[in-house]
Amino acid sequence: MLYTISTVALLLFTVSNAASFTAQIDLSNVTNPEVSKYIFGMNMYQNYGLDDPYTGNYTLGRLGGNSQSRFNFSTNSANSGNDYYYINNPGDFTWQAFYEQANKNGLAFWTQIPAMGWVSGSTTKSWSFSQQKYGQQKSDECTNQPDGTTWCAKDAGNGVWVNGSNVVGNDPNDCSIRTSPAD
Repeated sequence: MLYTISTVALLLFTVSNAASFTAQIDLSNVTNPEVSKYIFGMNMYQNYGLDDPYTGNYTLGRLGGNSQSRFNFSTNSANSGNDYYYINNPGDFTWQAFYEQANKNGLAFWTQIPAMGWVSGSTTKSWSFSQQKYGQQKSDECTNQPDGTTWCAKDAGNGVWVNGSNVVGNDPNDCSIRTSPAD
C-alpha cells in the first residue's frame, strides 16, 4: 500500500507543472477488507439523518462541518460560523438519530466534538453580529437574495465592517454559550 501511495504522490508531483492531468480511480471495490473502512466515507452521507434508503457504497458516515464545530448536543442546535453569517438554528436531526441511521446502514460513525469553548446558545434563529448592535457590515443574510425575500434577516451581519476590518468587541454571548470539558 505504501508503494502505491508513494507512486501516486510522485506522479502528482511530476505532473504538477503540466497543462492538464486526468486520473481514473476504480472505487468499485471499496469494501475490500485490505482497505480500511475509515477511508471511504462521506460527510452527511445521506439526507441529514432522515430515514431514506441508503444506496451508496460508503463505509463511513461523518457528521461534521463548520456548524458541527459549535454544535450544542444538549439543545440540538448548531451555529453556521463563518460559512453563513454565524447563525444559530435548531438541528435537522439529533446526533443520536444520525448514528442510528449510519449503524442501520452498516456504516462506521464519525462526528466532531465541540472543543472551542463555545456552542450554539439557542434553538431559535439568532446571530452573532447584529448590525443594529454593532453597526453596518459588508454583507448580511439578505445581501445575495432576490428583492422581496422574507426569510432572511437583514440584521444578521457577516462580522466584517464596511471598511473591511473585522468587527471587534462583540459579545460572544449574543448567540453562544460557554462550555467546558466538564459539560
